[in-house]
Amino acid sequence: DNILSGSFSITNQCTGNEEIVIGQVYIGELNATFLNMSISRYGWKGLEIKPVFGMRLSDGTYEEVPLGVFTVETAEWTESGVVVKAYDHMALLDKNCNKVITEVTPYQCAQAIGEATGLIFANTEKEFESFANGSTMISETTTNDVETWRDLVSWLAQTIGCFATADRKGNIVFKSFNQTVVDTIDDAHRFTGASFSDYVTRYTGLSVVNMEDSTTSYYAEDEDDGLTMNLGSNPFLQYGIAA
Repeated sequence: DNILSGSFSITNQCTGNEEIVIGQVYIGELNATFLNMSISRYGWKGLEIKPVFGMRLSDGTYEEVPLGVFTVETAEWTESGVVVKAYDHMALLDKNCNKVITEVTPYQCAQAIGEATGLIFANTEKEFESFANGSTMISETTTNDVETWRDLVSWLAQTIGCFATADRKGNIVFKSFNQTVVDTIDDAHRFTGASFSDYVTRYTGLSVVNMEDSTTSYYAEDEDDGLTMNLGSNPFLQYGIAA
C-alpha cells in the first residue's frame, strides 16, 4: 500500500549485455517510490530494505520468497512520493582494500575478504573445490591495481571461472556458468513484451597482462577463430605455476 504502482523494480545481472564475461561483480539495484511513510526527511539513507514476493500456493496460503537485502543510498522527495534508490550488499565491497592476500586457497581468500569487510561469503569449501583452480594455492602480487574489495572479489571470481553476486539473504556467492538447463519459463510466466536473444559467445583465446615486464601473454586453441577473453592484469595470475 505504501509503494507507488509501477515504481518498484530490481535490476541485477551476472555478465555484460552483449557477451559472457568471467569475473563480473555487478551491484544489484532497487528502485521504488514510497508513499505515506512515517520516516523523517533525513532518516532514509542507510536504511535496509528486505523485499519479499508473495507466492500463492495451491492451498491458498502464501509463501514469502525473499528478493535480497538492499541499503538505501539516495531518497528524493517529490510530488509523487519519496523516490528511493538502494543497492545490495555487493556495494558494501566498494571500500578501500588495504590488505594483500598470499598463499591461500580461493576459499580461504574469500573468507579473509569476509573477515575484513564484515560480509558473509556463503560458498562452502567443497563448492570452491568444484570450481576451476578451486583447490590451487594463490597469491596476490603486491604491485597491482586493486583499489577496492570489489576489485579483489572480481579478480578472484575470474581466477576460478565464476561471477560473484549477492544472494537473497544478502550474502556474497560465487557461481559458475554451465550448459545444464535448470528451469523453463513458459509463455504464461513471461512479461508481455519480453525479448530473448539466442546467440553464442565463443572464445578461442585468452590474453593476460604480465605486470612485471608490461607484456601480454596470449593462449589460444589450435583453430583460433573466435573471440579473445582479456583477463587484464589479474594479480592472482602474475606468478606461481604456469597452469
